[in-house]
Amino acid sequence: MAISRFAELKTNDRLLYYRLKLGLTGVGVALGAGFLYLVNPATLPPSCLFHSMTGWNCPFCGATRATHQLLHGDLMTALHLNALFVLSLPLLAWLGWSYLRTTWAGQEWRGYRLKLPQTTVVCVLLLLFAVLRNLPFAPFN
Repeated sequence: MAISRFAELKTNDRLLYYRLKLGLTGVGVALGAGFLYLVNPATLPPSCLFHSMTGWNCPFCGATRATHQLLHGDLMTALHLNALFVLSLPLLAWLGWSYLRTTWAGQEWRGYRLKLPQTTVVCVLLLLFAVLRNLPFAPFN
C-alpha cells in the first residue's frame, strides 16, 4: 500500500513538473513574441556572425526579422526576408502542439526524431536555400 502511494506521489510531482515547464515555456514564447512585436530586430546591434564575416546570408538570416513582420501581419515581407523559415512554420506549430498536448497530459515529450533520409533531405534543403538566396540575380537576391 505504501508503495502505490509513493508511486502516486511521484506521478503527481511529475505532472506538476511538466506543467510548470510548459507554463514557463509559454511565458518565454509570449515574452519573446511581445519583444519582437515592439522592437524591430533590424535595428538591434548583434547581427548574424556568418553574415558579418562573409557578407553572405546563412539559411537562418532574416528569421527574426521575418517573425517581426509576421507579428505585424506582413506575410510578403516575411517571405522575402526568409521564405524557408516562414514556410516551415506550420511544421514548427505542429511540433509545438505535440509538445503542448503531451506535456499537459503529464507525459515526457520524446520529440520527433529524423531518420537518415529525412536528415539528408533537410540538410540538402538548407544548403540549397543558402546557395540560392546568395545568387546575385533575380528572383534570388
